[in-house]
Amino acid sequence: MTHSPFNLAHFLRGSFRHGIHPQDNKHFTASRKIERLPFPPQVVLPLSQHAGKPSVSLVRKGQEVARGEPIARADGFVSVPLHASVSGVVKDICPVPSMKGSMVESIVLDNVYAGDPQEGLSLGTDVDVEAMAPRRDFVSAVQDTGLVGLGARGTFPTHVKLAVPEGHRVSTISD
Repeated sequence: MTHSPFNLAHFLRGSFRHGIHPQDNKHFTASRKIERLPFPPQVVLPLSQHAGKPSVSLVRKGQEVARGEPIARADGFVSVPLHASVSGVVKDICPVPSMKGSMVESIVLDNVYAGDPQEGLSLGTDVDVEAMAPRRDFVSAVQDTGLVGLGARGTFPTHVKLAVPEGHRVSTISD
């Protein structure tokens, strides 16, 4: 019988039954400076990056886009738009394997900008939140950002959580 380098007891130390809490190993990078990584030469942006209905492409093959520009629109209430993460040219709009293994319609961007990550960033227009009278305007503005959660049900659109139906209230439990 050969000896395996995997030691289950090592991973279970300081844990509980039915769970594993591996060491975080933060000591490897704790003393290193934070640095901005260069942009990749190409990015693949799935139209289904959130829980809900996939976004619908607003761009076409060969089109130039600016970083931050909307490149896909929300397609329903439980859906969010998608913004370009790099400035570049749309190489293709095609199915690409997702992390779940299924094929997902995606926008493939060839990055054509290698400069300062803050230059050429398109952030859209400012919104005066205080001037938004109906709550639905605020909820719509949040949806337009494409903001989604990263919690237990990760990628759930944030605006859906803010859209409390008429006559209902949200109660908060705190420590």
